[in-house]
Amino acid sequence: MRQAPSACPTPGRVWRCNNGAQFNLIGGGPGARNFISGNGNYGVYIHNTNCTANLIQGNTIGLNAAGNAQPNTWAGIAMFDNAQSNQVGGTSLGSANLIADNLLDGVQLFDATTTDNSVRGNSIYGNGGVWHWRLFGRK
Repeated sequence: MRQAPSACPTPGRVWRCNNGAQFNLIGGGPGARNFISGNGNYGVYIHNTNCTANLIQGNTIGLNAAGNAQPNTWAGIAMFDNAQSNQVGGTSLGSANLIADNLLDGVQLFDATTTDNSVRGNSIYGNGGVWHWRLFGRK
């Protein structure tokens, strides 16, 4: 498991896993929190074939370190284009993400090839989209 750096202090830093990125940890347990906010699109996005087994845990997405809204322009987290078996949050101590005040949805999962992803144990509120989290193009 590779771990992303523990701080994203400046707006415009987007966490992106694509083109076969696997086994990455964005955030982590207590003390490893990233503040991912103020981006011109998604805060975090995972997309493309073979992007599997990535974990997004213990982050604050859409708020700055002072707890004030600094929204990402699109969703806080998005997974699409065949992203499979990734996890947002979890049930163990420190694994939940705080996803708030993004201009669109908190979490988006879209297209029919994006499967087996888990969104669990997060605090998702105050986002501008219709849903706290949304599935597009799925039956």
